Amino acid sequence: MMDPVSWFINERGNACEICGCEQTYNNPFQRHHCLHGRVKNHPEFDEPVNIELVCFKCHFGCIADSFEHRQEFAMRQCNRGYDVKAWYKSLNLKAPEAWLLEL
Repeated sequence: MMDPVSWFINERGNACEICGCEQTYNNPFQRHHCLHGRVKNHPEFDEPVNIELVCFKCHFGCIADSFEHRQEFAMRQCNRGYDVKAWYKSLNLKAPEAWLLEL
């Protein structure tokens, strides 16, 4: 079985989805829960629609969690064929973000 990072590299390419750099030993790729943060024991947040492949530097910088970046990522996911709105609605969150329900 392929590890999750390798799956995303195979699916989306060997480049950080934020800065475009290639993976290196000093700047490894990680999975970033972009539209909604990871919630322990809730695998629905680990779906590919919510995950982007980012380098270590971008993951822990401010860019990955900015509102503007989240909007950009949501549109990119829609363009890839993901039904972001349906996935987000299926989470049944107590306080959903209206902009995600309007996609």
